[in-house]
Amino acid sequence: MHPFPRFHSLQHLHRFEIRAVEKQNDNSLGGRIKEVLSAYLPLAYITFGGPQESKGSHRSTPRSVVVSRQWLSDEMFTELFAISNALPGPASTQLAFSIALIRGGVLPGILGFLIWTLPGGIIMGALGYGVGQLGASNSFPTWLLYIERSLASVSIALVAVAAKQLITKLLTDKTSCSLAALAVVLVINFTEWKDRSTKQKLQKNENLADDLGSTDATEATGQDAKPPIMYFSYSMRAGFIIIGFFQSRDVYLPVKILSTFYFIGSIIFGGGPVYVVDSFNWVTPTEFLMGFAIINIMPGPNFNFAAFCGALAFRMNGWTSFVGALLAWIGIFLPGLLIQAGFLPIWRHYRELLVLKNIFKGLNSVAVGLLAAAVFMLWNKAIALDSSSVSSLGEYPGWTGLMVVAFVAMETWKVQPWWVIGGGGVVAF
Repeated sequence: MHPFPRFHSLQHLHRFEIRAVEKQNDNSLGGRIKEVLSAYLPLAYITFGGPQESKGSHRSTPRSVVVSRQWLSDEMFTELFAISNALPGPASTQLAFSIALIRGGVLPGILGFLIWTLPGGIIMGALGYGVGQLGASNSFPTWLLYIERSLASVSIALVAVAAKQLITKLLTDKTSCSLAALAVVLVINFTEWKDRSTKQKLQKNENLADDLGSTDATEATGQDAKPPIMYFSYSMRAGFIIIGFFQSRDVYLPVKILSTFYFIGSIIFGGGPVYVVDSFNWVTPTEFLMGFAIINIMPGPNFNFAAFCGALAFRMNGWTSFVGALLAWIGIFLPGLLIQAGFLPIWRHYRELLVLKNIFKGLNSVAVGLLAAAVFMLWNKAIALDSSSVSSLGEYPGWTGLMVVAFVAMETWKVQPWWVIGGGGVVAF
């Protein structure tokens, strides 16, 4: 038998070539699902640094994979990157979801989202359960606190490397540099103002409680008034049942976790659950920093941190921790995916407009500024202390040195992030 097929006519040859091309470019739903699987499965485990790393130049980043497979042009990828950073929600997840949605349709888009986020969400939820079992933060062993500090140092280096790469790539003129600088100034000062306002509010509440505790009960006015007519018909017993249902931890807290993280996912532009957990005292400062340090050195989206917080918020037992992690994970991702999916048809229709291209360029510049500001904010609150308080990395020369070594290793010597992360864990011991 001949090693090559024999063609009896040019028409036969043409049909063979068409079948070969169709086999290579399988546009069926199954073929598109397989294509998304083959592209996304490795990225979910090797892409560090969130949305900024997604746009990096390394061959294993989403940008390189997408452009090399000719799913999107480099210009389209940059536009989607700008949109993902401009809309509320997790930018890296919105970017990954958009690419899979554009390439394969709704089902491959959902599959791409799950592949991109689910592994990290499971790990962070399990970590939240484990940290919750350790009890209060002051009971954490010393070696665990050293691991947190080591990983925090490496995570700052990871974000700094990504910021440096984006600064070099995107800040190419005076306008883009100015927009990035303005974003840094606004974010740093707004964060400082917010922290200060929160402290003043807490102090006022404490003073008000003291004043109320020291005053006598108020006296009645003594004026006779005709009682108003009340038309509701349920009894006092029914009222107590309603109050008990509302205050039930088993019922009320899961609803509160889901609604709170959904709200946060609707208004936060990258950096998600940072403020909400502190507002409700769901985690202590040391628990927060423990999870935050780990999420910053893990592949995948940083918004998986919500699963960690949800598990701690509902830390009654293993089952409730799982429910809390799942609800927080769904709540933080859902609004961003909905708004991104709604915005994509608008982008496709108007993306050729010159004014929109200029807007995309400005949004990318602001995104770089936000990332640079993140380095500063992480630096100021990187170290967890035994007293459940936090401290700046600059107050600890050893950990600062580790951060510098990690930065140089990744930026200059091109050491892969997972080796640097492993080295940081070894240093902690």
